Amino acid sequence: MAHAAMSQDDVGASFITISALTFALAYGWTGDASRFVRVARPIAGLAGLIALRNVLVAGLSHLDVTAVGHTTSMLVGAVLGGLLLWRARRRADGVSRRPDGHAGAEERPPSPPGPATAPGSDRRRSSSAGHQ
Repeated sequence: MAHAAMSQDDVGASFITISALTFALAYGWTGDASRFVRVARPIAGLAGLIALRNVLVAGLSHLDVTAVGHTTSMLVGAVLGGLLLWRARRRADGVSRRPDGHAGAEERPPSPPGPATAPGSDRRRSSSAGHQ
């Protein structure tokens, strides 16, 4: 194992933090929260990214693993956040379709109760009654 790989710090938690800060900056203004919260979230995200700017991208020009990982985390936070927001808006608009074009389970009308599904009926009894 390379000596550089053995001395590398664990930065997994920082990747998640950077994604969350990027999401807060990009999409914190959305939602049903109060106006104060909708303004405070992007400001908190920006403040966090500014405070960590030297640590985040130090070594990016040399393709340092940590710097590339933090940059990728920012991209993932922005893209994944956009997809989640898009999906939430579609659901709020009542559009919930599976990729194959069929309606989701929440859009199917309830089946009317029939003889086989009526309360107290036994499917085995009704299906075997015609075979006697």
